[in-house]
Amino acid sequence: MSVFKKRKSNVDDKAASEGLKRGFDYLRSGWVNWMNARTSSFSKSNWIVLLSVLVLGGSLYNGLIIFKAFEPSDKSTFKVQKIKPPDHFSETGEPDIRIKRDSLTIYRDENEFNKKSELWKNK
Repeated sequence: MSVFKKRKSNVDDKAASEGLKRGFDYLRSGWVNWMNARTSSFSKSNWIVLLSVLVLGGSLYNGLIIFKAFEPSDKSTFKVQKIKPPDHFSETGEPDIRIKRDSLTIYRDENEFNKKSELWKNK
């Protein structure tokens, strides 16, 4: 005997899915009956013409899409730009360390960034 007993649920999980399934079946049977009523007077030649029109139309549309994909266009979705160093290139997460030389204050991070950006410009 366990300390925590499993409670019996009164709610049936399958009830909701069964209701949705019955509703879908009702709609589907209604659609089938409507289509049978509309196409009951079609002859064999009408069906062949209809099928030919649908296949030919679909083939032409897909062929047009394929042709347009290989056709060169002036508009490009991708832009090619030069690679440049990001703005945070020299950030290390450390606090700024100032070095005093000849009464000028130079930020170490700015000096390193200037050196690295010169290397990038020369390439």
